[in-house]
Order: sequence, then structure tokens, then C-alpha cells
Amino acid sequence: MLGYFRASILFKHFEVKGPADKNLIYLTCFICKCLDAISKNTDQEKATKEIFKLSMEPVTSGTSTSFFMKDLIKYNAKEDDKWKKYMLQCK
Repeated sequence: MLGYFRASILFKHFEVKGPADKNLIYLTCFICKCLDAISKNTDQEKATKEIFKLSMEPVTSGTSTSFFMKDLIKYNAKEDDKWKKYMLQCK
């Protein structure tokens, strides 16, 4: 994922063709969040703890109105739970 981060962040428009593209978008946003957390912590140990904390945060449900990708992810409750578990493992 990190190998594609630099290239994917430069896209002005990104056509979503399937579930893999949705995963790529979510993980790109997660990496941006991690980089932001690292930039705020000058101490390596504190930054490592912050990244660990971010990776353990529960994934917001795709059916939640506050989820930033709610327009891209249209899953029923059974698939939503499966997706949240998968994204938690990816993080």
C-alpha cells in the first residue's frame, strides 16, 4: 500500500470501479491521518504509540451518516460488518 500512496495521492479525479478502489481510498486517507499524527510528534516513541492507537480505532460503519465514504460504500449490515473487520486488519 505504501508503494502506491505517493502516486494515488496525486490524482485529481479518481474513478471508483470496484471494492478494491474503495479500499485504496480508505487506506490512503488512513495513511494521511498517520502522517499527520507523526508530524505532530517529534519523539519517535510517542509517534509510534500514536500510530498504534490510530490503527486500533474501530472502523466507522459504512451505514453511518458521519462516515466520510458513505456515498461510495453501499453495503447491507452483514457486508458492512465484514468490511469493517477487513479494514481493521488492513490498518
